[in-house]
Amino acid sequence: MRNLLLLFILSTIINCLSTSAAVAQGTATTEDELKRMTGVDPLWAHITPCLARSTIEQSLAKQRSDGVTLDQMRDQFADQLASNPDFARFLTNFYKLDPGEIRDEIRRSHVACVAQILEAKADRVDACYVQNYAPFLQTLFGPNPRAANQITTRAAYVECLKAAQAGER
Repeated sequence: MRNLLLLFILSTIINCLSTSAAVAQGTATTEDELKRMTGVDPLWAHITPCLARSTIEQSLAKQRSDGVTLDQMRDQFADQLASNPDFARFLTNFYKLDPGEIRDEIRRSHVACVAQILEAKADRVDACYVQNYAPFLQTLFGPNPRAANQITTRAAYVECLKAAQAGER
């Protein structure tokens, strides 16, 4: 499971880096050309910080539901916590949540992040999240993570988010 999560995050980062490299070449590259060159829609690359955060939060939620305590998490992430006070605060606040609030908090933070990046209404982004991305996260961190299909999810989520974005203009 952990390897699958790391592979997912690495795949997303590599896709974003290749998109950034294409932009850095200084050519007048359109979003369609970037999509053709990398296989990834630039919108997906733009929301990568949101995707990474929700994936990390879902991973923490899974570990917490499996009985991993805050002290065990602090031991596991000792180096990151020592060098990043924001992560220390985030982890502590995450463990302060009641278990029943976690799913809603992941949803709220993801939707706020994506809505801000896309300058779209939160309710439209939320509908896309509920329809496309939340089921993917549940599958990825559920009993059969291999059933999680990133490619299908990415296509459907991007299409929905573009429609949400277009509704703003």
